[in-house]
Amino acid sequence: MTNLERWQMILEDVPDEEYQSCLSRIFYPTIVFDVDSCIGPEGIDELGRIHHKTEEIAGMTRSAMGGDLSYDDVFAKRLDLTQPRESDLQTVADNYLRHMIKDTLEVFQALRAIGMDIHLLSGGFDAAIYPLAQYLGVPKNNVHANTLIFDANGNYQGFDRQNPLSRQGGKKTVLEALLAEKRIYKPLAIVGDSITELETAPVTDIRIGFGGFVQRQRVIEETDVFLTQPAFAPLVPLVLDNLHIKEILDYHPKHRPILQKGLALIPSIRFNNRALKLQESLQITSDQIPVSAFDPKAPIFPIWNGY
Repeated sequence: MTNLERWQMILEDVPDEEYQSCLSRIFYPTIVFDVDSCIGPEGIDELGRIHHKTEEIAGMTRSAMGGDLSYDDVFAKRLDLTQPRESDLQTVADNYLRHMIKDTLEVFQALRAIGMDIHLLSGGFDAAIYPLAQYLGVPKNNVHANTLIFDANGNYQGFDRQNPLSRQGGKKTVLEALLAEKRIYKPLAIVGDSITELETAPVTDIRIGFGGFVQRQRVIEETDVFLTQPAFAPLVPLVLDNLHIKEILDYHPKHRPILQKGLALIPSIRFNNRALKLQESLQITSDQIPVSAFDPKAPIFPIWNGY
C-alpha cells in the first residue's frame, strides 16, 4: 500500500466539515521562535544554577510553563530568589550558544533564503538573547524579550514591568502590536515548548510545539503540530508550500540537505486534529520528490514540478 492510499483510508473516517477546517499547505511569511527550552536551554534555570537555587527555580519554571502556576506569580519570584548580576547574562548567553539545537542555524538560513521573516519572542532576557540572535542572523529589532534593570555596580534592581512579556498572555499582546505596526505579516507561525505559545491563538495561524528539551503534555496535545525530536529541520517543509520547496530545490542547492532531513523526519512529528490535511500533503510531497533532487552538487532545476 502506498502512502497516498494509506492517507486516503485514514481520511475516509474524517467528517467533511472537519477536513475542510484543517490546516492547508501554505507559505508563512513570518515565523516566531521561543528561545528558552526551544532554541536553547532555559535561561532562568541557568541563573538558578549560578546562584545555587537550581531545584527551586527549575520547579517553578516547570509549573509555570506547564500551566500549573500563574506566569505572573512566577516571573518576579524567580528573579527575586536568584538576584542575578548583570555579568550573569553573558553566562546565560554563552549557555544558549553552547547547547543550542544543532540544526538551528542551518534551518534559519534556509528559511531566510526563501524570504521568511524570523523573530525571537521570549519571556527570557534580551541582553542574554542578543548574542544568540546575532549568531543566527536575526536582527536586533526582531528580538522581543524582557529587560532586566541593574545599578552601576551590576546589582539586580528589577525588571521593566511595562513589558507585556513579564505577564501571562504577553506573547499574544506583543504579536498583536507587531501586526498593527506592520512589522510582521500573516499567516503567522509560532514555535515553542510551552503553553505561552498556545495562548497566542488566534493571532497565530499555526502553533508548532517543540519537544527537543522538554515535552509538556498539554503542549503535545493542544498544539497543531508537535516536533518530538531535537531538530528544527521539519519546519522547512512544514511552513513552506510546494512552490517554495521547489524554489529551494531549484535555486538554493546548499539548503537541499536540510529540506531532505526535514522531510525524512515527518514520521516523527505528531499531527493533531487541525493538521490532518497538512500531514497528508507533506507525505505526498515527500514521496514525489526524487532523491537525486536533494544533492547539493546536482544541477539546478531538478526534475520536480512542485505538484
